[in-house]
Amino acid sequence: MRGKINSIVKNMDKENIKGFTLIELVMVIVILGILAAVALPKYFDLQAPAKEAVEDNVVAAVRTGIANYYVNECVVSSGAYPTALDSAANGNCAAGNACFDIVLAQGGVTSDWSKRGNTYTGPNGGIYVYSSSGGSFNKRELSVVPVPVPIDLIESR
Repeated sequence: MRGKINSIVKNMDKENIKGFTLIELVMVIVILGILAAVALPKYFDLQAPAKEAVEDNVVAAVRTGIANYYVNECVVSSGAYPTALDSAANGNCAAGNACFDIVLAQGGVTSDWSKRGNTYTGPNGGIYVYSSSGGSFNKRELSVVPVPVPIDLIESR
């Protein structure tokens, strides 16, 4: 039996052996690793602009919804802005706690936003405040307040 196996092995033509060598497999893995190292940072760089665009689009839709609400109120009465943008409780917007459901026809926003009173935080960290007196929904800009440094601390250096 052993002699038969040896004769089969000797008669095998090296050109008929099919498959990849270990070095070929390693090279493919290295090339895939290099491609992933180049592609992943590009993917993550696209996430921030996408979140900004989503936030901007929701803000524009809410402002349009406020204007539509006011116009509809003008038709039936003397006109008023909505007293609130939604019936959501404070916290994260979710399927059972949709934000902006009063002014957005499709049922509001159910993810990525959070609410505290009349202040909303978008997916990109923008903070927006609604004022029912003027119907404004504006981004709150964080202001930096300069802290005065006592003159004796400056002179001691």
